[in-house]
Amino acid sequence: MFERKNIQPLVKCLKGAASKPYEVVAETQQPCIDEIKTKVIGAYNLLKDEKTTEATLLLHDLVREFESDHL
Repeated sequence: MFERKNIQPLVKCLKGAASKPYEVVAETQQPCIDEIKTKVIGAYNLLKDEKTTEATLLLHDLVREFESDHL
C-alpha cells in the first residue's frame, strides 16, 4: 500500500500532531469564535431591521480583521 519512502514523512507528521493536543488549540480559539458569532448575529439583526449600511460596515470590519490575521 505505502512505499517505504512515503512512510517516514507520515511518521514525522503523526509525531508532530501528537505533540500538539487538539483541546489546547480549540480552547485558545474559542473566544475568537464567540466574538465572530456576536458580530455576525449583530449584522443579521441590523439587516432584519433594514439597516443595511450599519450591517455592511460591521461585516466589513469583521472581514478586515480576518484579512489582517491571515497575512
